[in-house]
Amino acid sequence: MKKLLGLGLAVAMFASQAQAAFIWDVTGADMAGIEVTATYSDQTPSQTLTWEDLGGDAGGVSGVDWSLMVDGDTMMNDGSSLVGAWILSNSNQALVSLFINLGSAFVFDTLEGFGPNNGSGPGRDFIAFPAIGWSFSGQFQDELYTGLTLNDIGFGQTMFTMDTDAVVPAPAALSLMGLALLGLAVRSRRKQA
Repeated sequence: MKKLLGLGLAVAMFASQAQAAFIWDVTGADMAGIEVTATYSDQTPSQTLTWEDLGGDAGGVSGVDWSLMVDGDTMMNDGSSLVGAWILSNSNQALVSLFINLGSAFVFDTLEGFGPNNGSGPGRDFIAFPAIGWSFSGQFQDELYTGLTLNDIGFGQTMFTMDTDAVVPAPAALSLMGLALLGLAVRSRRKQA
């Protein structure tokens, strides 16, 4: 009995050190539910919108005189410079920044190629045309972040590359501990019978 209890605790300790897994191929449509917040320089209140599936592999949001969308895999594996690029269209001179909040379901993979051995796969450097300001926030792990702020946004259209990966949570330590305790209970009943 003590051996099984010790084994259950050991499993729980090792499980708590497990890493999350990642799905590398994420399209604009897959990211439905993330939030994008627009901040304006005038008296217009900031605006937070929820990303929507636009059909096929496309997803995006449309605000007051601006929109942000992605059509295809954000890793852009097919060799096309347009498929999977983020496209920001802006005709509002008061728009000063956009904050993309991926929440806990997705991460920005900011390192070109394969990074640390964390399972996130190859990433992409942030590259924008024309150039805009940007910063990452909400470090998830190593080169992975949950937030991206775009600033110094000009008029017209800006395209940028940025890979996103979907997070697959690691098994929770408590559920494994519960399974270990269930195993102990079953074993003790067998001994009694």
